[in-house]
Parts: sequence; C-alpha cells; structure tokens
Amino acid sequence: MPKIKQSLVKMASIRSNYNNHKYSLVDIIHLLGKKIQTEYITEFMFNNETYSSLAPISSENIFSPRSVIIDAGNPPVLFSDILLPLSEKKKVNLGKDIILPWPQDRKSLIECISTIGEGRRGGKWRQDSNHRIELWLPIGVSWVFGGNHSITAGILQGKEIIEPENIYDISKVYDYVKCDGENYIRKQDGTIISPVNNLDFAVIFEIGRLLQKYSNHFIDDKDIAL
Repeated sequence: MPKIKQSLVKMASIRSNYNNHKYSLVDIIHLLGKKIQTEYITEFMFNNETYSSLAPISSENIFSPRSVIIDAGNPPVLFSDILLPLSEKKKVNLGKDIILPWPQDRKSLIECISTIGEGRRGGKWRQDSNHRIELWLPIGVSWVFGGNHSITAGILQGKEIIEPENIYDISKVYDYVKCDGENYIRKQDGTIISPVNNLDFAVIFEIGRLLQKYSNHFIDDKDIAL
C-alpha cells in the first residue's frame, strides 16, 4: 500500500475509534512523535555517513512563516499571522514529551552523548542559552531551533526539563489548512502550501484537529509539557 494511502487509512481509523477519547488521542501523538524522534536520533547507528541524510525536521519545513494562509485582502494573511502566542509558562520534560531535534552531524552527536550526563566530563545536562525550542499546542510537539545535538543527549538522559522560548496555539490554522496525507492544502482555494515530508507528523497534525473540542487551551497540564 502506498505510504500516502497508509497515512489516510491511519487517520480514518483514529477518527473512527478514538475521536471521543481525549487521552487516547494524546497517547497516539506520543507514539507517533516518539517514532519520529527515534528515527532521527538513531540514524547514525545504521550508516557511516558524516551528515544526516534525513530531511530537516522543523516547523519551518512544514509551514514557512511566510506561507500564505488566506489569499485575500492586502496584505494576505500569513501562517505567522494566525499563530497565537501564549504567555503562560510550561516546562517540557526531555524524556517524556515530544521534542524533535535534528542531530545532523555525527561527530557533534557522538561528542555530546559521550560528555553530557552525570559522571561524564560535561556533567549533568542543563539548559543554556544555546537551547531554544518552540512548543506547539494542541499537539504538544516541540521544535528545536538551537542545540540539536546537546538536546538529543538530554533526551537520552531522560529526566531533565527545558523551558520553551516560545509557545504557540496553532488551533486557528485548522480553520484554513487541511492535510490529505500528501500535501498541506489551503482550504480557501485548494492551493498546496507545502508537501508532506513526514507522514507520521501529518497524522499528528490532523489529530490536533480532533483535540480542539476538549478545551480552549486543548492540552492541559496532565497531558503534555508538565
């Protein structure tokens, strides 16, 4: 079965079986998010490449801040215009929550894993000015904008906390964007905004649409980012 078809089948199954179960939806996000995370972190285990061959995993690789979401009026409405910044503070657990780093350099990754941690030369992992992440709600996914390799080491340590630099509620995006498993599409006129580069994240994105009905802030402190 083609991967795109698989993605659509997965989404249909989730809608049918889990749509009325908030915590089941959150668990599915965790499963798919951890799958993506593991794929990126373990890539160098299975090859001898110096640099990652995987596509960058970042929010800007899905929606550019300059993506036109509503092509009406002057100026048009961009993706960055419909993100809702949240002032509330949340702390993301490196071992539990979904953080998607892109450790693209083998040497840097090995160095960080070898030296960061209790009993190692670099000591216990701690957040510093190089560690920058952005948290998207309702899906509870954090994107890494700085410190990919050392954050990966922190994920492997499994117990440290990081505070997002920015937190955005992306719920308004669902009013204007849909995903068919192949592309992210502008509802207004069917224009393709960007191709799907990761099918598992495409499913996560659409699960966020299902989560909207549960609360204004969608994910409470019991779910993600304790």
